[in-house]
Amino acid sequence: MRVGIYLADQVWRLTSSKGIYAYSRLLTAALLRGLPAHDWTLIVNGENHGDMVPAGSAAHVVELPAACARGGLRLLADQVLAPLVAGRRQLDLLHFPKGFTPVFSGATRLTATVHDIIPIHYARDHPGHFPRAQLRYLHAMFLNTLRRATAVATDSEFSRGELLALARENAIAPPPIEVCSPTPAPALVRDEGPPASSRPAQLLHLGSPLPHKRTAQTIRLFRRYNLARGRRWRMRVTGLSAPPRDVEAGDDVEYLGSVGADALRDEMAGARALLLLSSIEGFGLPALEAWFVGTPVCYAAAGSLPEVLEGVPGRCESPTDDAFAEALDAVLTLEEAQRVRIARHLRERYGMDAFRARVENLFSQWMAAPRRTG
Repeated sequence: MRVGIYLADQVWRLTSSKGIYAYSRLLTAALLRGLPAHDWTLIVNGENHGDMVPAGSAAHVVELPAACARGGLRLLADQVLAPLVAGRRQLDLLHFPKGFTPVFSGATRLTATVHDIIPIHYARDHPGHFPRAQLRYLHAMFLNTLRRATAVATDSEFSRGELLALARENAIAPPPIEVCSPTPAPALVRDEGPPASSRPAQLLHLGSPLPHKRTAQTIRLFRRYNLARGRRWRMRVTGLSAPPRDVEAGDDVEYLGSVGADALRDEMAGARALLLLSSIEGFGLPALEAWFVGTPVCYAAAGSLPEVLEGVPGRCESPTDDAFAEALDAVLTLEEAQRVRIARHLRERYGMDAFRARVENLFSQWMAAPRRTG
């Protein structure tokens, strides 16, 4: 069977969706490794070729200019060049790991991974944060994928429910939507960190200017928590070089700015806990990245996080001082044996071997399925 993967819409240095970029790399490697009998075509760009094409791969590679990952040229590549390549290569199926399919595809079946519909939440909850035209375009592309795709994968049951609700709201008969959870990049989680008892009294937060990440609120909650405990804790914040606009500076919070993969791994493995209080997550990969290196997570009872971390201590029922203190205390007082046991359980459930098995099974089903009609 002739199968393609469309990867030309992503460039590491430009994307804000680092998790989707990593997912696309791991997905491609897993498929070429696990289903080698098929005739694979990878549609990449000049800048991501080295990341997206596995070493020694026998796949046919079509390389578009790197400029096709942004702006008007991306629209051209997504809507015109991708179907054109599919036609010329006579692809039976073309997958879009970033989730947005073209409007027309000829005889080629389309599948996609739609990780979440957070842009639709922004249009409703934070309408001024992104340009209105951008949010309208993304909304239209979500609907197009639900109409045009033969099948869709998503990261969690939470995101699956959101996609089905979006289809109902717009009178769309959705394609089959299957959960295929991602996995952390192996380089980021290759080794567990030291025992909690040997780590310094510091917490980690992955900072962001995006409102749904609740960075300012997380810092305030930590400050009040820390003040009540004699200011013995320190919080390290990646992604920001200075406090958010409405947060005062203080010596108990350090802003690290943008950090590379190795530095991020060291930060996660050296922290006593990760603070992940987003108002919504389609999956919440940082929670697994932290736990895979043995770092517990204080997480919001929102979005997919309660599903991914079902039964795991650290659930914060609301962004209030009492709820935050209760959740954080629960992870900071975990017995070492319990911490190790939880990390092992999550590795078995969401690790690379499980990811490869999910991906191979899902794509085998898709390849055997008939073309969608209607």
